[in-house]
Amino acid sequence: MLRRIVLWEFLPQAQGHTRIENMAKVKAMLEALPPVIPQIRSLTVNPNLENEPKYHMALTLTVDTPEDLRIYKDHPAHRAVSAFVSQVRGERVAVTMEEP
Repeated sequence: MLRRIVLWEFLPQAQGHTRIENMAKVKAMLEALPPVIPQIRSLTVNPNLENEPKYHMALTLTVDTPEDLRIYKDHPAHRAVSAFVSQVRGERVAVTMEEP
């Protein structure tokens, strides 16, 4: 099993919306993916609760295999989310780890 964690810094204003509005849109878009991409075992998206975070939101994704992760990344629905996120974010960091 693989766990992928992605952290995003959201721009204060982008695409005509505030950081909070864009975070809500990204959360909704990501949470719509599990029914569309069956390889997703679990997916959670949450804001960072720190007062002055460098990264504003985190995605935690679990899939069974490296092939499932590739399918997720290449899926058109995920690519659409990624395209939007790239317009409203600053920095991004991601890690993928194997879980027992």
